[in-house]
Amino acid sequence: LMSHNPPPKFASEEPAAYATKLIEFLETYSWIFDIQFIKFFVNDTWSTVPEEWREPLINAPPNVLHKFETLPESSLDCFPASLQQFIRTASELSMPKAKQQSTPPNVGTDFLLKMNMGPKKLHEVTEMSHYVATLCNQHNLTEVVDVGSGEGYLSTTLQLVHNLNVLAVDGCPSNTAGAEERSKKMESRIKKRKKQTPNTVVTALPGAHCNHISMYLTPDVSFTELFHRQKEQTGADAADTQPLKEDNQHVSEAKARTPTTAEAGRFCLVGLHACGALSGLTMLELFKKNPTIQVLAVVGCCYYKLGDVPGAFPVSEVVKQYKYRPGKGGLKLACESRDQWSRRNEEEFEYMINHTLYRLVTELAWSKWIEEYGAEELWLKGFIKKDHCVDFPTFCKRGFVQLRNRQQPTKTYTQPDAEHCQQLWDQVVTKEKGTQKMLGFLFLRALMSNVLESLIMLDRWLFLKQDMHVDTVAVVPLFDAVISPRNFCIVATK
Repeated sequence: LMSHNPPPKFASEEPAAYATKLIEFLETYSWIFDIQFIKFFVNDTWSTVPEEWREPLINAPPNVLHKFETLPESSLDCFPASLQQFIRTASELSMPKAKQQSTPPNVGTDFLLKMNMGPKKLHEVTEMSHYVATLCNQHNLTEVVDVGSGEGYLSTTLQLVHNLNVLAVDGCPSNTAGAEERSKKMESRIKKRKKQTPNTVVTALPGAHCNHISMYLTPDVSFTELFHRQKEQTGADAADTQPLKEDNQHVSEAKARTPTTAEAGRFCLVGLHACGALSGLTMLELFKKNPTIQVLAVVGCCYYKLGDVPGAFPVSEVVKQYKYRPGKGGLKLACESRDQWSRRNEEEFEYMINHTLYRLVTELAWSKWIEEYGAEELWLKGFIKKDHCVDFPTFCKRGFVQLRNRQQPTKTYTQPDAEHCQQLWDQVVTKEKGTQKMLGFLFLRALMSNVLESLIMLDRWLFLKQDMHVDTVAVVPLFDAVISPRNFCIVATK
């Protein structure tokens, strides 16, 4: 656990030198991401693209822009040398996102993991829980603090599948109430499954407990006290949490560990897609300042919220000295992944392009047909669903239905007629090659997304590395980047 996950070209260079190259590149091409992309047509964003890049991008075959990573390098010969160099440099600067660990199947416990989880959440919880359990086994820890625990998917899995005592902390009381309800349902399901198939191993449950609390953490919090207090309030040692029958072939790797490490004041701090500054500052400071936290494993999310908290980015002295920070547009683009761009199948890619194009032209329609556009804050309520993506007039009319005004919350907007919508579409998309322009610009943004996230991850790694009390720290790609774009886990021990 020492690597900052550098790309091959920078594997032998100092992390500070890698940071320098990242920042220089981002400063040069900030026009790609420090924008409101939703106003691509409104603000004529295409005019910011270097002139010698425009026609080659417009004329590039869509499969070259979509599948460029899997095509031979000669496929980029249709681009000028400066654009080819941009593509190469963006790739060379991006931290590898390929998942490194293989996770054994949770045979006999799949029914637990699938409870109220979609494919994405199931993948994340399976991978993260196994990784955290492995870290706890390696460091002989039995207590885990799950920060930003939400509905408790990770917390209850760590308890019921991996036999770890968990304190699930979330700042939202409704999340905590939902997590408690879900935890009860999971334990009930275990008992029901045991009665139905008494000879089948479901999981080992040797008294491990999971307690949910709603609070905001400070660096001086006493986790030992919190664990004891919650244990007393919930009766975690009650007789109804008896071990289920074990089958060595099907039980989780986790083994019963006694005594618990809470008494010794030793904990593992974890967060799965902890939002904004929670993963970018709060949890990192907790780990550094709280002597009871021995292991940290946190996957970040919502990087664009870092701009709302002073000091949340950058956090390391190395990156701070450059006095550079991407704007909200750049931090938002860092949440995306070029893997999602290049590894989508043709049907998914076509739908994504069509939906994005419809949305951008609808924004242009608002700017032309709504008087207060630009003077007052307008926003789209919800996501325009697939049923309304059959053609642009249908989509655009629905956009006017879902349009809201923050200054006048009750105001509604009249739908334009289909003919006017079609005329706008013909002008922007057909005559002015709007599809090709947008596709070319999205291609540039896809290349920049991983570069932006690489700087954020390197900054967090450097922040922990500069503390003399931290023994090891690493950036680990934990998930499949297509399924879960924010797949970097900051792992540290002391």
